[in-house]
Amino acid sequence: MSGFPGAVLALSADGTVLASNGHLEARLGTSLTGRPLAEALDAPSRVRYQRFLERGDAEDGAPWELVFDTGGHVDLLTFHPVAPRPDGAELPRLWLVEHPRDDQAEPLNAELTALNSELVNAQRALGKERTRLARAVAAAEEARARAEAATRRLEALQEVLAAGLRHLDTEALLQDVVGQTMAAFSADGAVLFMRSDDGQALVEGAAAGVIASPGAAPMEIPVGHPVVGRLLEQGEPQLIDDADVARIVPDAPRLSPLRSLMVAPLLPPPGRGGDAMGVLMVGACSAEGSSEGDLDLLRAMTEPIALAVDRARLFFDERAARERADRALALRDEVLGIVSHDLRNPLSAIFMSARALSRRLSDEHARKPIALIRREADRMNRLIADLLEVSRLETKHLFLEPALHPIGPLLTELCERYAAQGAEGVARLECDPDRVETTIYADRERVMQVLDNLVGNARKFTPPEGVIALEIEADEDLVTFSVHDTGPGIPEADLPHLFDRFWQARKTQRGGAGLGLAIAKGIVEAHGGAISVASVEGRGSCFRFTLPRTAAAYDAGAGGRAGSDPQVQR
Repeated sequence: MSGFPGAVLALSADGTVLASNGHLEARLGTSLTGRPLAEALDAPSRVRYQRFLERGDAEDGAPWELVFDTGGHVDLLTFHPVAPRPDGAELPRLWLVEHPRDDQAEPLNAELTALNSELVNAQRALGKERTRLARAVAAAEEARARAEAATRRLEALQEVLAAGLRHLDTEALLQDVVGQTMAAFSADGAVLFMRSDDGQALVEGAAAGVIASPGAAPMEIPVGHPVVGRLLEQGEPQLIDDADVARIVPDAPRLSPLRSLMVAPLLPPPGRGGDAMGVLMVGACSAEGSSEGDLDLLRAMTEPIALAVDRARLFFDERAARERADRALALRDEVLGIVSHDLRNPLSAIFMSARALSRRLSDEHARKPIALIRREADRMNRLIADLLEVSRLETKHLFLEPALHPIGPLLTELCERYAAQGAEGVARLECDPDRVETTIYADRERVMQVLDNLVGNARKFTPPEGVIALEIEADEDLVTFSVHDTGPGIPEADLPHLFDRFWQARKTQRGGAGLGLAIAKGIVEAHGGAISVASVEGRGSCFRFTLPRTAAAYDAGAGGRAGSDPQVQR
């Protein structure tokens, strides 16, 4: 507006000069911006000016005549008041435009028109910006509300997951998750019905809030109930109104305080299959319905609840099965003890009688059946010993007396035993005790039992022209024993079962109860070692097992287990 020939002032509602084009200040010799305009007027003009402001004379378009008196300079000026549109609150309250001379009227009108156009455009732009800002604020509020809802949903799911992980007892688990579910929805009550064993009813498993009644008989709802049956058939969460709640109340009377319910089926975990495990209900005493978002949250909560319930049931079933197995093992051990005692007494009598007969009878024909009696009695005695040994291994009652032993004398004894069994018609045993200088820390008699079993097996299955080789390797902590034979080998399908109790390869069965290798495995593992087999049909087999070389190695293996498990004794 500096190009306008007259003075132009922008005034606030209280008459303060907000802006000026500078022409009036140049004439008066003083600045007016930021000051009340009335300070520059003489007394009569000040009164008229105040009246103009109060009456809003700008509305009728009449000119204002004002006398400016700044001390030493007096000017009478005529102004046209111009008021912006009422909704332009942020614009100046009033414009004063000096009345121009006639030759200046046309430029003034053009200037005023341009000014009004600018004001209108500014007002429109401001309105658009206000609308855009309001929409942005609304969108931000909506996004914040969604984020808060998602946070609450995540927190509720985390609480339910934590409740599921806290318990393995089903009753405590159900009570905890029902409480967490009710808290997540700020509900008045919640109840979890579980399907009965016969599948025909839903039985109250846990309840919270107004539904809970400690000591009361559990509520039961038939699976075929019109409302609940529909839910189970559809398999999706539903909102149940006051009318449907009333239809359920006769079967579940403690639901009567509720006026609205969210109900969701408890579906089996993926891969488990079968019918719904139960129904979760969350309700309010008012008739206000829940939202679709609440249903989505309830659906999400039923998944970890179902997993937790299934986990608790599996744990209970596994514990019950273990208890049954323990009872069966205890009964078996009792029977074995009785049988072994009752069998060993007559076997001892048979063995002693056969020995006495063999001494008194000189007839060769009589000696052969007596020798057969003694062999079979001895075999029966070993079978009883093996059964008791397996029982001790399974219950970890194997008694070990580990000590440091040189391996050379142990191998010498093994070779002498092998030779004493007769060298005619059997495979040759290759073993050089004098070259073995290392030691083992183990129970010597138990180790000899393992070697007797492995070499004895190799002897049974290796042809007379074959070879059985015993090799020893040692490192800092372990000694590895290897028993090789040139027998027919073992079928690949039989290898995984060799160390199982009572297992025998059908094609190579040659007597025995199938306990020798199982006992050997138990003895080796009780020392902290390992046993394995490798075989190729037609090329023989190789059994390997390891034992600790020193007391420190034993303590790090079997000794460490013995220290924490009193059933394995040192």
